[in-house]
Amino acid sequence: MANNQPEIPRWLQNLQENSWELELLISGGAVFTLIQFPDLFLNWCNSLIPIVHISGFSVFVIAGLTGIKILTNGFILHLFLRSYWLSMVCLNYVFPQGINKTRPKMKFPFRTKHVSDDLKDQIMRVDQLCGLVIYCSIISTVILLGLSAILGFLILTNWTSFYCPSWLNGILTFLFLSSFPALLIYIIDLATVGFFRRIPFLSFILYPHFYLFDKISLRPLYERSLVFFGGNILSRRFYLGAFMFLLVTLCTVLFGLSDYRGLPANFNLKRILDNRLYLSSMGEEKKVVYKFYSDEAEFGDRYQYYIPSKIIQSNFLLLNLNYSLDMDRFISDGSDKSGTKNLAAILEVVIDGRVCNSVVWHGRKEKNRSDIGLFSMIPIGDLPNGEHTILVRYKRSKFKSDISDKELYLGVEIPFWKDVF
Repeated sequence: MANNQPEIPRWLQNLQENSWELELLISGGAVFTLIQFPDLFLNWCNSLIPIVHISGFSVFVIAGLTGIKILTNGFILHLFLRSYWLSMVCLNYVFPQGINKTRPKMKFPFRTKHVSDDLKDQIMRVDQLCGLVIYCSIISTVILLGLSAILGFLILTNWTSFYCPSWLNGILTFLFLSSFPALLIYIIDLATVGFFRRIPFLSFILYPHFYLFDKISLRPLYERSLVFFGGNILSRRFYLGAFMFLLVTLCTVLFGLSDYRGLPANFNLKRILDNRLYLSSMGEEKKVVYKFYSDEAEFGDRYQYYIPSKIIQSNFLLLNLNYSLDMDRFISDGSDKSGTKNLAAILEVVIDGRVCNSVVWHGRKEKNRSDIGLFSMIPIGDLPNGEHTILVRYKRSKFKSDISDKELYLGVEIPFWKDVF
């Protein structure tokens, strides 16, 4: 009887049988590198928040962090499995005679089915599982990048529709709105390895959107391997394992997002592990947060405005302010009668509840960064030693009465202690 399976080239067979050395090298290097990526990625995203406004930017941040975490957790799991595989290979080498049949005689109610043979079958299963883990990790990240590209295309389509003629605007708006349900179905179809593509009539309805999504996400590059994978994965244990892996990855992503400044300020999942009941009841005093002081916080993590330190040992107080995108509205509305738009002209500084009239603002540009803003050297020689507070807000006289006092405040009061002798 003829064998219809294609003959595997010798070089490919050797590579498949001896790939463990290369896998260990790649996994070890990948884990070492990827563990450092989330902080770098989030710092870069935080640096973009003050200068750009992109619809759905947080979605792209979450997708990027998820891709990094999938790769990291996948390579960690692969490294563990491959190490376990290597330990069984070593044990099988030490005891080549296999299981000693006279030893494993368990007494009731204990039983064991392992009474003969060696570890070869288990070694082969773990070896196959290692290959499955590394493939799923890489292909999941590639798919996630493709979905991000689709979402970016839809957002770009919606943004373009505002600058088109009315008839084209209607078409683009319809395409935008109808694509989101199709995208949800597309994601489910990816997770189920082509479930909706196998349903008669429904496949015909979904084809236009799916065809477009396939091209944008570069699905043809990995579709063959995905079909190969989907045609051979039928085990419920695989889906259970994949679900557990994604659950762990989702938890690591959510905890990692605590360092992302684009989410609400009260979003901090690390508090879940903190069982203290009175976290917000420390006292009536003003909060002293590390973000207020440049000697305690990295540049990208500092407050809207900040000072050098808690303790000021000088008669001049350096006040820095970062220019962000949300200030544009106030600069535009607060221009003077001549139409001059000036950020410094609409700001005032309050020290200990009194407006400071000796503030002179200067433009500031950070070295090797896109951040710009203002700084001022405020004379505080007339202040006594001890505790003081400083606050920056917009001038009420520069704006119409329909702007509330709350909107005029850039932030909270920053405490500092003067200590000059």
